[in-house]
Amino acid sequence: MGTDSFTIFHVIAQLRLGAGRVVADAAIEQARGRGHRVTVCVSADADEHWRTDPRLVSELARHNIAVRTIGDFFHRRTDLLHEAAARLRELRTGSTGTVIVHAHTAMAAAVGHWAGPGALIATCHGWGIGRTAEMDLQDSLAYQLCDSVVTYSRYWADRLVSDLAVPSPVILPMGLDLERFPRLPEKQRCLSDPLRLVTVCELTPRKGVDLLLNAMPAVWERRPEAELHIVGHGESTADLQLLAAKLDPGMTRVFFHGAVPHPYDQLANYDLFVLASRSDNLPVAILEAMLAGLPIVATAVGGVPDLISAAGCGRVLPPESSAALAEATLAMAEQGRRKLAALGRKGERFGRRRFDGRKANLEIERIYRAALRRGRRKRPHGQ
Repeated sequence: MGTDSFTIFHVIAQLRLGAGRVVADAAIEQARGRGHRVTVCVSADADEHWRTDPRLVSELARHNIAVRTIGDFFHRRTDLLHEAAARLRELRTGSTGTVIVHAHTAMAAAVGHWAGPGALIATCHGWGIGRTAEMDLQDSLAYQLCDSVVTYSRYWADRLVSDLAVPSPVILPMGLDLERFPRLPEKQRCLSDPLRLVTVCELTPRKGVDLLLNAMPAVWERRPEAELHIVGHGESTADLQLLAAKLDPGMTRVFFHGAVPHPYDQLANYDLFVLASRSDNLPVAILEAMLAGLPIVATAVGGVPDLISAAGCGRVLPPESSAALAEATLAMAEQGRRKLAALGRKGERFGRRRFDGRKANLEIERIYRAALRRGRRKRPHGQ
């Protein structure tokens, strides 16, 4: 490590899905491209649907980045948070140079604070539906401990201020390792081919796949050949398969592909990406769809409307409406494949300018250094 490098601990509940992908890419760029020493710390697995992805662990290991389980900070129990902090403090004590803790949940920020780093940064990746007032209070108190709180959209920055009283959150551009997303070949599809829709997401109520499935009968009335391909897995998988079987007896037009290691490679096989989220921030799946040159239909949640508007590559619609999903999907499809391809190319050009992980990491490093210069964060007793 150089004299100007940091020891960085990324603390995330589970290294999985979109947030896990972003953290892994950031960690690799910080270690490989910036010369920092990086460790990723995760919570003990909560259950079968909340587990760290071993493929991301293996990928980080190839770059000499360790993934350490430091205890259970998923369930918000104070005693468990302190145990996780003690383990993180042990890891920090054995480190050299300036220590940065970069938390990726509010409870991870509390753990990081009690570990006593040189600077504590938190990224808010958004939160789901059905939160309690107690969770809002806990998260508000945890974020107050941070030197800086960052997020990926104006929508979530405003929510942090209005719901959690977080002062001056920073909007940070999301970054991905674009080397993992090479330009895909042009789609070689005939006009007689079926319209192929795809969604890539965790199969949970928050992602609204039930709404998308319930939109399909209206789509089939005008496009009976249309196919819906669902990529992902989660706690709602069985319920969604039952719903699909009722809507599409024989399952000839709805296909479940399960968890695919790198879905980007297959996106060139589809015509239109659809995401029906009830709540989101800036879904990595939409970023991947843009980079793959797919036009997009998505619900107006989180930072999605601003992103689609800036890219000019699709349509947004109100959440919680299967009818609106069907109408928007049909309106896009009826423009024809040539127009859809042109919209997809616009999104790809935008994405390759906007989502460069190297640029994003330079910005987060600037935030690290600014926090260290201020040096005002109240340290826990005994630090």
